[in-house]
Amino acid sequence: MFDSRETPSLVAVLRARDASLWHACQLTDLAAHLRLGAISPPAVLERAGHDLADAASGASEHLRTSLTDAGRAFALGERLLPDGGGPVVLQLHPRALLRAVGVDVVRGGHHLGNPAELDEAFVASAGDGFPASAEVRGGREADAVLVSPRGIGFEDVVVAWVEPVTVGQVQLIDRVEALAETAGVALRVRRRTSVLPERVAVWRDLVHVLADGPLPLLGIWRRADTSPSFRAWAEELRAKGLDAPFARLVQTLDPGTLVALRHQLPASAGDRVRAAVGAPGAFPPPPRAASVYACGHPVMDWDAGTCHACLAGYRSRWRYPGS
Repeated sequence: MFDSRETPSLVAVLRARDASLWHACQLTDLAAHLRLGAISPPAVLERAGHDLADAASGASEHLRTSLTDAGRAFALGERLLPDGGGPVVLQLHPRALLRAVGVDVVRGGHHLGNPAELDEAFVASAGDGFPASAEVRGGREADAVLVSPRGIGFEDVVVAWVEPVTVGQVQLIDRVEALAETAGVALRVRRRTSVLPERVAVWRDLVHVLADGPLPLLGIWRRADTSPSFRAWAEELRAKGLDAPFARLVQTLDPGTLVALRHQLPASAGDRVRAAVGAPGAFPPPPRAASVYACGHPVMDWDAGTCHACLAGYRSRWRYPGS
């Protein structure tokens, strides 16, 4: 592991290679990061009362980032699975490592011992960084940077790339940008560029088939209500035995992002809210329920103090077309 004295040399290598660090997360995790003011390790999130979308990453004091943008490789058809960390991918400037106590760089299971080894790894990969593998059975890329134990400030985020995830008329990018603006964080939010139409179809149908909650690959790979692109993708996953990585993907994507996007304030809830806050002009008003915001909408567990229902009408100028 590199300590704080060696980290500047490591950062110099990454900058010379025009490399970035990448951290993928779910929508609920991003909301927690924004509330804390930094991209924080799992253990810090847990201590702050946040339920991690990926329970397997709990208790770690290390923040995992990658030298590979797996989401881009998936969008270009170079990889079968999107980033298992989540559909919000934060691109980080290498200087973020300067705030770390220690950094551990792993390449193919081998812990690099000095910056020269990292530079040699870039040369070996023809200067293209570390290509994302097409198959990741464990759900993690082999090439990673572990930053311990502090979080990374949002000032070190170059851009937040958002995948084409849409539930109804609500696009994930709408919620990401709205959360950042509400939190007062100057986060540059952009839609994922150069996404193949086949991959857009995969995202669309994945959201559709998970409407009733997480399902195993075996239960959806030949569904007639999906596109040919999705069925071909699911069949390839089955052929390569990637059922377990797929299960991990949906078990974090559904509660961490899709559930939050699906939630809409039902009409019946509006009556309960009005009863809780009192009729307009009533004086004195009845006590407000602790589960209701000042705007009259129910409090959501994940929203970090931001009204989920009020964000529903937000429309980012970077929305994906066609929705």
